[in-house]
Amino acid sequence: MKSLLAATLLLTSCSLRPASTSAPRACPPTTPQSELRVRNLLSLPELAQSKVDMGSASRDSVQPLRTESDGMVCGALWRLVESQSGRVRGRYTFAFYRSGDRYFVTLTPPPVPPGRAVLRHDQAVEVYDRDFRFLARFGI
Repeated sequence: MKSLLAATLLLTSCSLRPASTSAPRACPPTTPQSELRVRNLLSLPELAQSKVDMGSASRDSVQPLRTESDGMVCGALWRLVESQSGRVRGRYTFAFYRSGDRYFVTLTPPPVPPGRAVLRHDQAVEVYDRDFRFLARFGI
């Protein structure tokens, strides 16, 4: 019974991975703030102590993905983003980056209307490996 459950979980997790033949799509626009969040994540001393394998990613090699050269990668990342439950397109702004052999997706909530005070904890940076496997999500 345990091996059947493990096999089911493995098949389920594998089926969420995008096919390598994902259609190209436009990469989302990037912002200096979202790029800074990825760079800050990669410079955190606590990251070295975490169990997340950052591969060859480094603060100095963060590059935004561009439609002209990275349309296939952006298509695969969009597919991952859209497959996540509860992620309505209008709810977050996304930006895609590469550093070394890792991909980073920043999730940014909409701005707070003027005159309202809201404590936000819903922005994040997600990390994927070169095979588009989810590695971690950091609230940064």
